[in-house]
Amino acid sequence: MSSLFFILLAIALGAAFFSLIVTEEIYRLMALIVAVSCLIVNLAVAPWTIQVLILLFILFGNRKRFLLNQR
Repeated sequence: MSSLFFILLAIALGAAFFSLIVTEEIYRLMALIVAVSCLIVNLAVAPWTIQVLILLFILFGNRKRFLLNQR
């Protein structure tokens, strides 16, 4: 597994935590932008097994909501 994957994950988690504790709105917004962009890039560099797990989670996680909405 690439070390870039873990570095980006740590940056994203740190930025998300920073956005929770900061009081200024502009700093919170910038921290959230950094966190989301790191997570998007992290998905691109993630190993294929993690990408498949994320895909399966999205597909089967939404299935329950889809079935509830059809009733």
